[in-house]
Amino acid sequence: MGAAPRKETILTGVSEPQRGALPARVVVRSPAWVRFVALPLMLVFWGACAYTFVGFVVTRAGFGDGTPLAATLVGYVLLFFFVAVIPPAAWGIARYRIVLDVVNDRVERRPGNVSVPVSALREIRALPAAVVGRANRGARVQLLDGDGRVAAQLEESMREWPAALGVVREWARRDPSLVEGDYSRERLLGADA
Repeated sequence: MGAAPRKETILTGVSEPQRGALPARVVVRSPAWVRFVALPLMLVFWGACAYTFVGFVVTRAGFGDGTPLAATLVGYVLLFFFVAVIPPAAWGIARYRIVLDVVNDRVERRPGNVSVPVSALREIRALPAAVVGRANRGARVQLLDGDGRVAAQLEESMREWPAALGVVREWARRDPSLVEGDYSRERLLGADA
């Protein structure tokens, strides 16, 4: 006598409701490994590029006597590109924040200086986990402003996901008209849908 076939359910971070007291404010920052590993590596690489670029410009040595002019120009362009691009990228990583303020009912995101009251949101959209290429992408929640632009996106991989999801579910419960689509209603409003 065979066992009854099992129905498999794939659980995502959006499937379980958050229990407990709602935090007054949730601050989502860039992951710790990015701030403490990737950021210093970026700065070391930038320092090496800047040192090399300045050395080449000051000494006018170039990349060597046997190096073709085109290769030398490409090298200078790449060094200049890294010297110019890494500081703003590092600054963006260091400043990255999404703030979900329950007390003032606001969503804030930096960089970009986005600050939107919850009453001005057009939609709260839950997106399922998906496979993108070969990578698995976790569940996400997007908060869209009045113009339909993404004011903030919260991802299952974020350390603050459970608290942020609890805040978003509270806002969805207060104003169910913000939640469109069956998947979003099921994941954010649950039995209230």
